[in-house]
This record gives sequence, C-alpha cells and structure tokens, in this order.
Amino acid sequence: MRMTKARAFLYILTSVVITLTAHEVYAEEPEPEKPMPIIIMHDRPVKPKIEVEVTEYVLEPVEEDPVIPDIEETYISAEAYAACEKYGAAYGIPPELLMAMIETESEGKANAYNHSSASGLMQVSVKWHEDRMIRLGITNVFDTDQNIHLASDYIAELKDQCGDMELVLMTYNMGYNKAVKFYQQGKVSRYAKDIINRAEELEKLHEALYNKGVVE
Repeated sequence: MRMTKARAFLYILTSVVITLTAHEVYAEEPEPEKPMPIIIMHDRPVKPKIEVEVTEYVLEPVEEDPVIPDIEETYISAEAYAACEKYGAAYGIPPELLMAMIETESEGKANAYNHSSASGLMQVSVKWHEDRMIRLGITNVFDTDQNIHLASDYIAELKDQCGDMELVLMTYNMGYNKAVKFYQQGKVSRYAKDIINRAEELEKLHEALYNKGVVE
C-alpha cells in the first residue's frame, strides 16, 4: 500500500517525538550530593613537657662614679705630705690632722720661727723637747722630716695622756694646765675646732681621690 506524503511526514514526526520522550525518560539522573564525612578525632598521645632550666641573674647595683668634693687640697710641700703619711701611720695619727696642723701653725713654711722659739713646720720648741730630740736622734727642727717626726711623737704622747683629740690639740697649743681648765668648763678652743674641721675636709677629699683612682 502506497504511503502518501502527508502520512509519511506524520510518521516521521511521531518517531521524533517518541525518541525525544524516551531520551527524557531514560536520561541519567544527577548523582545525589555526598554528605560531608564525619571526622572522628582520636585522642592524641600527650607529649611530655620539656623542662627548661631557667637561670636567674641578679643585677648588681651600679656603683656611681665617686664625686670629688669641692675642697681645696693642702698646699704643703710634697716632702711634708709624705712625712705626714709616714709618721701618721707610725704613730696612729690621721695624716690629715698633721697636715691641718702644719697649715695652721706655719702655713707650710719649713723655716717658720716665732718669739717663743717655736720652730719649723709644726712650731715645736727645742727648749721643751730636748730629751725627746735626743731619744729620736733629731738634730734640726727646721728639717721637714725631722720636724714632723718630733711633733708626731709629742702628739702621740698627748693622745695617750688626754685621750680626746680636742684636749690634745688645746694642750699642744696652750699647755696642759690651761687646756684642762678650758676643757673642764666644756670649752673647745677655736684652734682645736679649726684643725679638726680642716682634717675632716682633707680626709673626705683624699678618700674620694683614692676611690676614683687618682691617688694610691
């Protein structure tokens, strides 16, 4: 039986529709989304703590550079200075005390002499110290070393006798009886006060110079 053109066209169209429908029916469905995996955290082994030894450092206080006090150095000669150091150590007398006495007694002049026959740097009298001079082998009170030696020996004797340095200095200056009378009245002479104050100043200065390494 012969198919007409209209039937043939209808047949082809029907085949195409059926084919498309079949493709839609049997098209692959999209894969469902996979759930996120559940991660189970297992207990991890605890690592041993590493002990670190800590060294403690103690900061030492920084010593400040010593300040040189504004004090005038003694103007006595280097020879006199050395003799004060030497006989001060030998007799247990602060050398600065001997220096202060030299400044007061003679202004550092080795040839100083007054009307009462007091002579030399520390104004010692030959008349009152003849026996002492013989014992010490001193022959010239105008010699710097011998004069300071003689005076230091006398001061050490007064120190043993009087004890207090104020009384020692007043005795050296005005004699024992007059000095004791003043001292018992609670008085201290200007001479003694000035020397002690000046000696303390020099001690402070020399200590600062020593700490700074200026003097040995």
